Amino acid sequence: MNLKLNDWINVFYKDKPDKLKLLITTKDYKEFIDIIYNKEYDLDKLLIIYRDDIIRLRENVNREDSSLEDWIQEEINDIDECCEYLNDDENNTYEVYNENKELVGVVENGVFKEIEKETEFIPPKDIEKEISQYVIGQPEAIKVMANSVSRQLMKINKSDEINEKSLRIPNPPIFLIGESGVGKTYLLKKIEELYNIPIITVNCATLSKSGYVGKSIEDCIVELYNKCNGDINKTEHGIVFLDEIDKIASKDGIIAKERDVTSEVMNEALKLIEQEEINLKSSTGIPLATINTSNILFVVSGAFSGIEKIVEKRLVKEGKLQSKSMGFGATITPKKLSIQELRKQINKKDLESYGIITELIGRVPILCNLNPLSEEMVRDILLAKKGILQEYRDLFSLYGKTLKLDKDIVNYIVKETVKNKQLGVRALRSIIENLLNETLYNMPSEKKKVYTINKNMLGVG
Repeated sequence: MNLKLNDWINVFYKDKPDKLKLLITTKDYKEFIDIIYNKEYDLDKLLIIYRDDIIRLRENVNREDSSLEDWIQEEINDIDECCEYLNDDENNTYEVYNENKELVGVVENGVFKEIEKETEFIPPKDIEKEISQYVIGQPEAIKVMANSVSRQLMKINKSDEINEKSLRIPNPPIFLIGESGVGKTYLLKKIEELYNIPIITVNCATLSKSGYVGKSIEDCIVELYNKCNGDINKTEHGIVFLDEIDKIASKDGIIAKERDVTSEVMNEALKLIEQEEINLKSSTGIPLATINTSNILFVVSGAFSGIEKIVEKRLVKEGKLQSKSMGFGATITPKKLSIQELRKQINKKDLESYGIITELIGRVPILCNLNPLSEEMVRDILLAKKGILQEYRDLFSLYGKTLKLDKDIVNYIVKETVKNKQLGVRALRSIIENLLNETLYNMPSEKKKVYTINKNMLGVG
């Protein structure tokens, strides 16, 4: 091949990070380090990627092109000089250190393997405090999950002691109940992100008992095992999030025998939660590992749309909800409670009436009702220190600009989000993105420094 150097760069780096491209165009490596070397980006990994790509480039270039050959060698020499603390041994292995000269991983034959940090125990209060910065308006759910996550971290941290003394640590499954978009999935996502606990999310509506239609329930553990790269200990201390369990509830409590995605799948979920050992196999039937599921945390979740009617009916029957009588034989008209008030009182009887099998309800002892969206909650989510609006302010700041929102546009965003009950908080980002679309398009090219968004500018009535 007789491609020019720029052509080679375009071929090799068209999909690489922007900061890696910067490395290629920066001739002074000290200047490059000053620009890029910070906690948010791992310079060591970039240099290793670049060095290995340059070596591969040398193997493919025309050997008669001596100028390119010389340039490649100069690049390699400069990189090695720049990274004196990277040890290049005969086996093409590099030790990777961070800015504090701490060993963080090893690269073998171009593959980076991170050295995992020891899992530290974190008290529930500390977990609750951290998660509350991201998940707004759900204090009960956060506390419930903080307790369980702290316990998971303790079991990982003290696994040797637990095994040596044959200790049995309680690990009760959890029921998270809340309308779509109130933060159930986001809560689990932040837990995985903050505490490095592997989590898989399983949409129960896609499951089947046989596995011929959709996934079988045991495929969930195989997925968790694969996510942990075959690490059995990590798999056995992960979290399985069984979402949308309400989608396979039998209608009006009547089991539909012709479909195996109702009671049979719920029984399979029950079996998975109760079973202590599962022999995993690959899709081709090859044995993978035996996993003890007793330490896996199972979180069952659903929106249970319309369940408030069941709750209201039960409360009237139990005499816990005031009613008015218009005379002998008249129809009883219960005093109306808000959806939020009704959903706060969901209990296991209501889940059974909705169509969840009794055995599964009994096996999941912790029941947590998430608060429905309110205008106050949406406003807090929007304006939180680490909320959605701050993300857009950060984006503007990268261009040296400032984003401000008038009170009227904030009120508009809040009201529109609450209207979109089916999307919940997910509607919030969509509304903001649509409102700022034109501004985001023009902003990078303009000299303007401060952008104050109001309803008049956006044509919002």
